[in-house]
Amino acid sequence: MEKGMKLLRIITIGSLISATAVALIIKSQGASASPTPQNGTVSRFIERSREVMHEIFYQKRVDIIGLTSGEGDNVRQLLPEDRSVLWWHLNRSSIGTTLSQLPRVESATITRCQGEWSFRCFEVHVQERKPVAVALVADYAWVIGADGGFIEPLPHVRSAGDIEAFIEASEKPLVGVVGLGDGDGGPELLRGRLRYVHQLIQAIESEVGSSVRFVELDTSGEARVFFKDRKYPVRFGFAGSDLSVVSEEARRFKLLLSRLEKRDDVIKEIDVAFQKAAVVRLK
Repeated sequence: MEKGMKLLRIITIGSLISATAVALIIKSQGASASPTPQNGTVSRFIERSREVMHEIFYQKRVDIIGLTSGEGDNVRQLLPEDRSVLWWHLNRSSIGTTLSQLPRVESATITRCQGEWSFRCFEVHVQERKPVAVALVADYAWVIGADGGFIEPLPHVRSAGDIEAFIEASEKPLVGVVGLGDGDGGPELLRGRLRYVHQLIQAIESEVGSSVRFVELDTSGEARVFFKDRKYPVRFGFAGSDLSVVSEEARRFKLLLSRLEKRDDVIKEIDVAFQKAAVVRLK
């Protein structure tokens, strides 16, 4: 209630200034037929009134918080700086939605600054999209975020071998992903698949305790998973929305590891995409 009254007082003061300025303008226009030495003073006063009105209704401070990449300039360009302070207060959510369209911005929220003059001060809190994978889509690869968002195209990366070379040269803990198709289903469907792969990787790593370096999807949705500390792939079934299926398969694989110590060189593949069994294929 107190914030609302404060906003009302500011708007009322601005309206009074606006009315005064308009009255002065009309008076000035009516007297323009017979110029007097006071015309210059009146013009300056009108101009100053306009400046004050602009400061009250439009001048604002905007702080961007949370960015560590070079996306600051792009965020600033999308901010509607020309809009009034009141418009910003009424459209904070839409500003955040607009900023979320940037490749490196996963989400953005607009809040008021803390302090006595916070009405004309805003904070833009940005959550960056963190790269987690490099996925081959159609003709070349993309750096992908945890939410399935596309961060950066890699036109020179065109095969699984290229992806592995890129990840090896990168300082970031990225996972290679192939088998997503050519993206004909549309960007939202593709993002859904990428989110699923990320959740799949998290579930497997959580149970097995080893890091995944590469994932190959087939047309049935099953995944051949390559671990950083293993020479052979492990096949997991398609979990859909029930990731507990994959978690159970991962626990079965971990139990199997205790019985296959020091036998990595003779194992070709392990398949745990069954309800209660596992198949070990030897070279």
